[in-house]
Amino acid sequence: MKRGLGGVGCALAVLAACSTFDASNDVAGSDAGVDGPAGPVDGGPLADGSAVDAPTSSPRYLYVFGGTNDVGSTTFVPASYRALVHDDGSLGVWERAPDLDVEREGAALAVTSTGVVFYGGAHVRDAGSSFSPSVVYWADAGWQQGTPVPSGLNHPAGAANGETVYVSGGEPDAGLIAASVRSATVTPSGVGSWSDQRAMPVGLLDHGMFVEGGRLYVAGGTSYTGSGFARSAGVVSAEIGADGTLGAWADAGCLGEAIAGAMIAKLGDRYLLAGGHNGGNSGSTTTWIGTVSAGGDIAWKEASPMPAPRAAACAASDGKTMYVLGGATSIPLAATADAYSAVITPGDIVSWKTLTAMPEARSYAGCVIR
Repeated sequence: MKRGLGGVGCALAVLAACSTFDASNDVAGSDAGVDGPAGPVDGGPLADGSAVDAPTSSPRYLYVFGGTNDVGSTTFVPASYRALVHDDGSLGVWERAPDLDVEREGAALAVTSTGVVFYGGAHVRDAGSSFSPSVVYWADAGWQQGTPVPSGLNHPAGAANGETVYVSGGEPDAGLIAASVRSATVTPSGVGSWSDQRAMPVGLLDHGMFVEGGRLYVAGGTSYTGSGFARSAGVVSAEIGADGTLGAWADAGCLGEAIAGAMIAKLGDRYLLAGGHNGGNSGSTTTWIGTVSAGGDIAWKEASPMPAPRAAACAASDGKTMYVLGGATSIPLAATADAYSAVITPGDIVSWKTLTAMPEARSYAGCVIR
């Protein structure tokens, strides 16, 4: 059963406890957030592959876009790479893919049936940081410009429902965490104009967002409480109307721990959430399996840990295997080029494998299977 924000649930702004939501921000189109210190620091990039895997009748590739290769530097990279995904879940040799329009990290990514939308992110760090409002859309013809988001965003979350894409939260400016949610329609010609949606209960960045059962879900993330940053264990969802508009936000259970910057993907009829930073900025190895109830709540249980602590990585799924690329063991620390895969086996055991590493290290990138 869905619970309204006045009921007892998992508070997004509270570190780990499940408690009452504050519905004061439950309005459409708000960029409202809480002023606080600047957001998380970032992580790492990749390099050229040489050999190319032999084509198959329906090849699927794992792509990685953008990111940064050195936490604390201004080295952001536009280079993109891909590796063939074999039937057994292993990866082929990494090769270059269409590069981004500009260097950016911490952007949101959403996948529709026609292409990939990559939006927001940062161009530089610290003094003079530039949080980008730009939107790029990649179909078979390569990257093209879409309608910009109304304000620049760093570390927002993205998701798609059919051909409608959503972007939520992030930093619209240094020290401000947004609660806004916006949507746009994707057509073969690109990304259309953005519409304000009902804002999240609190401002969040480094959170997860996905669509399940006609509802838009938001899970975990970092908020600002007035005295400092706090990780969230909260999960909320809003019904998606036939025209793409969002209904009221409602509690949808609690994560197993307060977490931000985790990787999340759908495998079969369940969700796998892995890594992130769950206290301070240290990376986590913890893995959770989420099962969605008939009422829309998600129950999480702990599963086999990741091979190494990981935060600020990116994740992609083909529906049966989750791939995790890059990230760092702690933030701020230099990024890695590591690549892992995970599947859920009978008995709810998560089986992790180490795959062919990327050509270069990279954190806060985007990745997708196409």
